[in-house]
Amino acid sequence: MTETETLANINKIQAEIDAISEQTKKKIVLIEKNYAKQLQSEYEKRDAMIAKSGVPMFWGTVIERGLIDMFDSLDQQVIGYIEEFTASSEFTEDAVIKKITFKFKENPFFTNKELSRTVSMSTKDSDSDFNITPAIIDWKSPQSDKKPEKSENNKKRKEQSNIKENSFILKLLANAEEDVEWFEELMRMYQDPFSILIDDDEEEEGGFDFGEDSGEDEDEDEEEVEEVAPKKSAAPKQQQQKKKK
Repeated sequence: MTETETLANINKIQAEIDAISEQTKKKIVLIEKNYAKQLQSEYEKRDAMIAKSGVPMFWGTVIERGLIDMFDSLDQQVIGYIEEFTASSEFTEDAVIKKITFKFKENPFFTNKELSRTVSMSTKDSDSDFNITPAIIDWKSPQSDKKPEKSENNKKRKEQSNIKENSFILKLLANAEEDVEWFEELMRMYQDPFSILIDDDEEEEGGFDFGEDSGEDEDEDEEEVEEVAPKKSAAPKQQQQKKKK
């Protein structure tokens, strides 16, 4: 067999491998599509329960703990206005379309009630192509309704500029680039928020901490510290969480 014939046979086998890989991809997409449909109804039931539970800052707490290493201090202001967080996956023959949506209460930064980012990934080619639809943020004017002092307008303008430039969560939503690492991380947070809460609270007693005082345990700890050294003021909980990370 000549070298040319050998290469032709190798190429034929490779074509068969590619065909099998393509068939496998299509079958995987069909399985994931059915899986996503079943899960979506369960997600909706869970989200309705979370909304009715009255737990303060549930999604804000999950997002903060999951992304704390990336957060700017201003992000804590932003997540304080989050009312709902949803994520969904839609499967077509040629693509997987993933979407995350945040619903916000009235806030001093932007007029949007919802901010969404969509990532569409082709399933046809081995080198998957991404199509990003970022959120478009309608920023509020820093002007107040009542004729404010010039210094007050300047302060609001500076704060809004800082939010635009430094808020990780808002930049992620408005990002049109193909970097989807943190987008996928948010998808996972939505799918299983309790794994984040459990990981963060596994050494604590009394359940999840959503920013409320833990009560007697803290008092007892403080009394023990007093016996050894002069009492010091307790560090804010956000700083304690950062140290744990």
